[in-house]
Amino acid sequence: MSLNLNKIFKKNIKLLFLSQFILVNINAQPINNIKSFFQPKYDQWQLSDSIRVYNPDNLYDYIDGAADAYLSYDFEELLVATYNGTNEKYITVEIYRHKTPTHAFGIYALERPTSDKFYNIGAQGYHEEGILNCLCGQYYIKISSHDKTPGTSAVMGKIATDLAQKINSKALMPEALLYFPNEGKIVNSENYVNNNFLGYEFLHSAFIVSYGGSEKKFRLFIIEAKSYEDAKTMITNYMNSAKQTFKGNEGQYTIKDIYNGEIKLEWQGKYIWGILNDKNIKIVKDYLKLIGEQLAKEKQLKQ
Repeated sequence: MSLNLNKIFKKNIKLLFLSQFILVNINAQPINNIKSFFQPKYDQWQLSDSIRVYNPDNLYDYIDGAADAYLSYDFEELLVATYNGTNEKYITVEIYRHKTPTHAFGIYALERPTSDKFYNIGAQGYHEEGILNCLCGQYYIKISSHDKTPGTSAVMGKIATDLAQKINSKALMPEALLYFPNEGKIVNSENYVNNNFLGYEFLHSAFIVSYGGSEKKFRLFIIEAKSYEDAKTMITNYMNSAKQTFKGNEGQYTIKDIYNGEIKLEWQGKYIWGILNDKNIKIVKDYLKLIGEQLAKEKQLKQ
């Protein structure tokens, strides 16, 4: 990675996560407006006149093997542009628009690597050899090039920064990530499942974060239902699927899930949270309590 790219983008990762876990609701930028955000030229790199647009009906024509994943996160539109340089070099810019910032985060997190090369571009960006991707509200920006030289990497960085600033300069990470405790959290392990959480259609979607070290890992999840009644329906269906009796009260439950093992969870208001892959009683008790306290701190639960 080039020194210039580091100078332009590298931020303290700790500050990034402390300051940016708030979801900002924005209106979708019309695709024609996004086209106008492309700078015509970067040094010797010239924007091509041809800018392609794809929708859910023809996304397979562009990314056949990956289209299903994008569609599962409520993909709406894709814009593809190319910057041409000297000696047949080129940079491809893809801007994916999803239904909401949460959906865009879901596909971004699904593809996000476990490396530490993250930058403060949009809500978050990362760099790998020949690739620079970033999350910007409901837009997932992907920039790539076959040329992996420092000069090309620097131009990719400039393109990403300019687009993120023009599309949504206040784009931040989903607010729900604030509700997960920091103790033991594996950095950049946050994910979002948009459908069929744990394999059950009635559980809808959930945020998941990994915890622990190299020897023992576990995951925490938070489901944000539409309402108290919606959350109650989820618990009812989950208990019924496990052939357990549900009395209808908020509180902690142990679900004997025949597919996922024993699941410890808690329900309050429109929130359901729990722990996967750990049966240590103290860990379960402590982390369920920590999430409850964090939700209360963020004023999502009644005091």
